[in-house]
Amino acid sequence: MVFVLLGDGPKASRETKLFHRNLLMSVSGFFAAGLTSLFREASTGIFELEEEDSATFSVFEQWVYRNRLFIKKPITSSPDIFSDTEDDQQEWECLPRLYTLGERPDAPRFKDAVVSAIIEKVNESKVVPDNWAAYVYQNTVSACALRRLIVDFHVFAHQFKLLKKGACPDAEEPEMQFVQDAIARMADAGQRVFAVDADAGMPWSDACAYHEHGEGACHLAEDDEGAAPSPSPTPLRRSVRSAPAPDAVESGSRYIAG
Repeated sequence: MVFVLLGDGPKASRETKLFHRNLLMSVSGFFAAGLTSLFREASTGIFELEEEDSATFSVFEQWVYRNRLFIKKPITSSPDIFSDTEDDQQEWECLPRLYTLGERPDAPRFKDAVVSAIIEKVNESKVVPDNWAAYVYQNTVSACALRRLIVDFHVFAHQFKLLKKGACPDAEEPEMQFVQDAIARMADAGQRVFAVDADAGMPWSDACAYHEHGEGACHLAEDDEGAAPSPSPTPLRRSVRSAPAPDAVESGSRYIAG
């Protein structure tokens, strides 16, 4: 077994997550490297992650064992008064933080699951996040999937209009790399930006374009027995459970009227 201690302070007071060693190694390059190295973690089976948020890491823990993302309600909210609007906002707030969490332990399958959940939510709501760019660009490495997805949201859903100063939070004090990436994507796409079909022609209509599995089969499209399912599977099921919430990262802008 592997013990993951979250937060700082005395060890006895820190929240501890317990994982099966082989399972954790199979989904995380960071933990796999640590458990097969000469570092002390390999012998003790204890990792201290002082900067990780407990609520966000709990979603990763649930995914490791259940292969599903469970976005969670704050424990201070009564289930009887927690509205659908608050449920929706809670998901928007959590999703970018889940992706950046996946970056730190080098968990590509988890990041793929988060990307698919973001795309599923955008397709269902017809709303795209318009203030994630600064946070994502400051907490990810270049050319990552979520950076590319955010750029495509701006370029294809809004045809670059939201990048005018004052149009949305991403345009207020934009990350220069984000602006450069958006300009390059706009130039590369050319007239296709104005010709895509809003329901089927967006680049994210194929979520695998933003996954890290390359040309191989998408693991999100496998059923419980590991066999390929029928076409157009539902890759993720989101749920809302009682638990602490991460800090707010709000969103977004409607890109299809109605």
